[in-house]
Amino acid sequence: MGVKPYSAGRVYGGAEKNSPEEKPGQKSRGRSAAFKKETGICKREKKEDKREDKREKRRKDTDMEDLLQVGAIANTHGLRGEVKVFPTTDDPTRYKLLDTVIADTGKQRMTMEISGVRFFKHMVIVKFKGIDHIDDAEKLKGTKLFVTREQAVPLGEDEYFLADLEGLCAVTEDGEELGVIKDIIQTGANDVYVIGKPGGQEKDLLVPAIKECIRNVDISAGRMMIRLLPGLREANQGSGEKEQR
Repeated sequence: MGVKPYSAGRVYGGAEKNSPEEKPGQKSRGRSAAFKKETGICKREKKEDKREDKREKRRKDTDMEDLLQVGAIANTHGLRGEVKVFPTTDDPTRYKLLDTVIADTGKQRMTMEISGVRFFKHMVIVKFKGIDHIDDAEKLKGTKLFVTREQAVPLGEDEYFLADLEGLCAVTEDGEELGVIKDIIQTGANDVYVIGKPGGQEKDLLVPAIKECIRNVDISAGRMMIRLLPGLREANQGSGEKEQR
């Protein structure tokens, strides 16, 4: 069984994930009791705004579910508009096969055409069409790069995109609900699933993504079956006590 980030997945390995959930700020409420009529109208308008915010957030979340992150622009490279991209894909060389990526600056999302790709150490040097000067490239620092699922490398048997694993309900073989997978830590050897309880009242449970622990993954059902190896729960509690000290 393997975990597929975006490109080639190893046994519970990989890197690519979709973008983090966007959380628009809350709007303030109406404030003057002296102007009851106006305040009431204001509140109704603000409630309507909140509904619009929620609808927009749902739309964005749906859009992001169809995108997979392949990297992030870390810095500029040279004076001619090239950028250094930290790849979040198992196979960085697949950048050579990409004609376009979707760039998310945090303020806007746009499709960018790739005109050149080369490699330097663990980074991918990318040249985008229309970005020909370091000043233009500077504005892209921190931008996250995504591809659509249609552009993704096909999944093999028992392989999954990390983006699809986040949010799954984690349960034991005995039916105990452990929480929800809220993050995935990449250690190099194997990934580690961060399982959080609703409300954050209990410490997160860290489970290594190895066959001995991960017994079944059912994306359509939204759940992952986990076998807690002897001492794993106690080891998590012990690390929490050390942090408090």
